[in-house]
Parts: sequence; structure tokens; C-alpha cells
Amino acid sequence: MLSFGSCRALDSIFVAQTGQYDSPLNPYSGRKVIFSKKDGPEVLRYVYQSSFDFVRIERIERGAPDNAHPFEISIDSLRQRLASLKLKDEAVLTSDELDKIVPYLTAAFAKASPKEDITFALTGKHGLFGKVSSKTVTTARIFARDQRLHVIFGEMHDPFALALQGTDILQPFTLGKRAERIDFHWALTPGMGSLANADRPDWVTFDISGIELVTKLIVKPELQSTKEVEVVLVPVAKPTVESIPKSGVEPASTSGRAGSEVDRRAEEINLRLRVLNRLKESGAITEEEYHERRRAILQAL
Repeated sequence: MLSFGSCRALDSIFVAQTGQYDSPLNPYSGRKVIFSKKDGPEVLRYVYQSSFDFVRIERIERGAPDNAHPFEISIDSLRQRLASLKLKDEAVLTSDELDKIVPYLTAAFAKASPKEDITFALTGKHGLFGKVSSKTVTTARIFARDQRLHVIFGEMHDPFALALQGTDILQPFTLGKRAERIDFHWALTPGMGSLANADRPDWVTFDISGIELVTKLIVKPELQSTKEVEVVLVPVAKPTVESIPKSGVEPASTSGRAGSEVDRRAEEINLRLRVLNRLKESGAITEEEYHERRRAILQAL
């Protein structure tokens, strides 16, 4: 079970601005909430943490293949994909929720390594009574691999605040996992994406092979000491690759299946190396971190 109770490893913009993370108040008792568990060793650092919400970078799940991180995606592109997701007839994430979390997700993608996932928890108001409904939480694990963006939900519109009636202790939020799904009966519509398979209605993937995403990294002067980065991302059209004929003899060239796979992997590696170089040049990562992550990327060849 995963939690977000500890701030020992915080590397967040929120903390950089305020100097500390303060536990949220229980809406029923007015006292500070006590988290039942501290962060485990899988939690590496926070990109954002405020109240019950967070975006953080974790160690990749045991046995999972390496991700294509660092990864570049524009705020608009990521927002459009997440905005297309529906739970029954309701958006999984409202416009306000997307405005709050998507910039931090794009920043996390630019900072993560191949052996790291991004996770988030986002609270809001969902239900029949709109803004007067009980506070809910939506959690997910998100990562990029094989030119697809993967989003695995853990909890969705869960009225967690009701559990704080009569107690100030909050159990950890549950995040999505590759190995298994939570027992639920969601009617999730994947929108611009598709479900991973019929048995995983919690796992949505989006095709991200159609565009190349170029990032301009700017380190704000007031955040230079904390190495926090403002990420401005601009989508650039990517040349269309003609599909391989389904019948006939394929030529022994890069237009064949093996050649196309080699080209795809080479393009992915080159993109990740370019992102890494920009992070180093902007001061977002140290020289030691640069060499460590470059070595990890090249080991995937």
C-alpha cells in the first residue's frame, strides 16, 4: 500500500516556495490530518505537493521494462488526452483539476529516468451534488513506453473524506499498478486512447508516435538554488511514416519490420538523450545525475 504522509524526500515546487509542507486540516474536526503510514522506499521525490494532492516520481515497479524517460510532451497535448477520459457521462478530471496538475506532470516527465514512474493524487468534488458533494480523490500511475502514454488508475472519484468523520487518521491512497487492478465496476470511456485490454478497464494508453515534442527549459532565477524547472513545451509536426504492406516480400532495408523497429528504438533513444542534454544545460540536473541517467539510457540499447 502506498502513501504520501512523509515529506522527508520532498523536491517540490510547493516546498521550494513555502519552505515546508504542512499537513491538511480535517474538514470535520478542524485538526491536522495524521497519515497512517510514511512514504516507502519506492517514493523518490515530489514535483508537487499541496494539501492532499501530489505529483511525485517513484521507482519503477518490480519486473517492469524500462520507460522511455525523460520524456517530452506539451501541456496542451497531455491535457487533451486526459480531458477525453470519461467515467460514465462525467469527465474523469475537471477543467480546474487539469489546470492544477498537468503542468506538474509534464515537468515530472522531463525529470524522470527510465527506471522511474510518475504517480499522482488529485482531490476534487464529483458526484450528484456537484460542488457540495463530499471531497473525492483520483489517483494514477503514468509513464511513457513504446511510443505510447500509459495511465493506470488506482482510485477514481473515491469519497475518501467520509473516512475522516470521527477520526483524524487517513489511510494511504491506492495507486494504479501494472500487475493487478482494484476490484471495481467502472464504466470508463478511454476517449482519445484505448483500454490496455478487456481485463484492465483501469489502464488506458494513448498513441504519442504522431508528433515529436520539443521542449524549451527555463530555470526561474528564484528557483535556481532548488533546481526547479519551468517547462515550456511546443508540439512540432513529425513526418508521417508509410505503413508496411501486409502482403508480399518485404525488402531487406529499414522499411522492413526489423528495420522499422531499429529506427523506432534509435529515434526514441536520441530523443531521450536530447532531453537529458537540455536538462543538464539548464541546470535542472547535476553533472553526476546527467552521467547516471545517460548510462541508463544507453544500457537500454
